[in-house]
Amino acid sequence: MKSRELSRFALSVCVAIVMLAGCGGSQPPIGSPGAMQQTSAIATHAERGKSWMLPEAKSENLMYVSDVGMEGVLVYAYRRPRYKYVGFLLGLAAPEGECVDEAQNIYVAESSVNGGGAVFEYRHGGTTPIKILGVDGFAQGCAVDLTTGNLAVIAYNGLRGVLSLFKKARGKPVVYTDNGFDMYACAYDPKGDLFIDGVDPSDNVQIDEMPQGSTQFENIALNQTPSTVGSIQWASKRLAVGDAYEPIIYRFDIAGTKGTEVGSTPLNDSSAIIGQFFIAADRVIVPTEPEDYGGYLKIYHYPAGGNAHRTLSNFSLPVAVVISYAQ
Repeated sequence: MKSRELSRFALSVCVAIVMLAGCGGSQPPIGSPGAMQQTSAIATHAERGKSWMLPEAKSENLMYVSDVGMEGVLVYAYRRPRYKYVGFLLGLAAPEGECVDEAQNIYVAESSVNGGGAVFEYRHGGTTPIKILGVDGFAQGCAVDLTTGNLAVIAYNGLRGVLSLFKKARGKPVVYTDNGFDMYACAYDPKGDLFIDGVDPSDNVQIDEMPQGSTQFENIALNQTPSTVGSIQWASKRLAVGDAYEPIIYRFDIAGTKGTEVGSTPLNDSSAIIGQFFIAADRVIVPTEPEDYGGYLKIYHYPAGGNAHRTLSNFSLPVAVVISYAQ
């Protein structure tokens, strides 16, 4: 599979599930961490097809997992080493990438199968979207600029991924393209510089930057180019770039328009990174290894990598993970 094709992997699988199996499942995955401890009230909410959240979830650090097979977002308390299942957000036909703003509100990119996409915003621990922003195309990833509150969304318009930029995460977006660059994922650094991962017209992995305050793209020349397009995140003063098929996460120092590799995180017991990873201090959480429309979250030491020290299973098709911290 080429890198351009991989960037549409999660969407293609969801479309197939919808057509062949109805993408069914308003229930949380049987056997997931905490599933056996559900109260009867939780089970009732799930059976009625409603979003739900345990009352204590608002005071917890929360891990949100987009699962296109489940048509929803599963929520876990981010407490190591035990990850308790505390909620489930419904009403999302094909949830994809996620991001968090300064208030720890969660944004979920929705890539529906009828050509219309949107981004849903939820409060930390909330079950009802407080805002829905429409985009032209299949929304697949997002990032929030913590210096301005601007929301960047990558959406596939039928030809390639393009950038939609919402000022202060509201209103209508300004749409940007860059000479055939097929955008896939995006991330802001603490200064408000936007980095975008994707592939060029020759199907080679490319990183662009839109500096804070600019409307122009600058190509970042990397001294180590990943073989396959993947997720990106700014963490520990560096740009982390995933190579989905190796699988490995590279760390780059960015200086001007140059990116210099300063280390890498091998994920030894994963066959592929299938979606958006999330780095949380000394851990990286990775959606990985789809098998028969099933997948896993694997948690690795960061930046050491190696074998996962914890695996969460019994998802349908997890494609993104993000953490929202209690305030």
